[in-house]
Amino acid sequence: MGDRLRVADVARIPEDRLIRLITDSFDNLVTVALADATNGFVPQRTRRLLRKAEWRLDWQDALLCAGGELQVATERMRYTDDPRLDATENRLRQVRHRGNEASLPAKKLRRNDFNNSTERKIGTNSHLTAQVWLRTAFPDEYADLLRHERARLSLDETPEEPSRCARADRVRLRPRPDLRAAHAEGQRAAHRR
Repeated sequence: MGDRLRVADVARIPEDRLIRLITDSFDNLVTVALADATNGFVPQRTRRLLRKAEWRLDWQDALLCAGGELQVATERMRYTDDPRLDATENRLRQVRHRGNEASLPAKKLRRNDFNNSTERKIGTNSHLTAQVWLRTAFPDEYADLLRHERARLSLDETPEEPSRCARADRVRLRPRPDLRAAHAEGQRAAHRR
């Protein structure tokens, strides 16, 4: 079992040992993320470490975990009239603010993955979409148009490797039945209001 890290110790730990500690235990990563969010004396090397590409998503998860623990603690303190409530609520606000900061790169990664996906590229190119529809709905007419276009460009009739559009034609996007049912239920609920 690894060493248990405290928030106050994060500022004094060398980077190589810190990497080993947060790699060994998610609890240590939560502690470092909490120190980064709430302690103004955390060195820049620690802040840069958490924002590196290989730690970004783990940093976001650690902040979500710390925010959940602080939320439970504030509710308990509110119920018991604990005098530490204001300080804990302040820490919770700082962790949530840092969590929003950590979520921006994750959202950007997801957005880039979606925008660069085959489904997205097919759906946004109207020329490719029209070709796919034409090939599916009117295969004979499409073959005639293709033959005329090949003749116009003086291309021979030898078969070639399928184009990207032809491979994309095989991608079938079907809505999942559970999502379709949830969407229909949401629509019915909206009409009832």
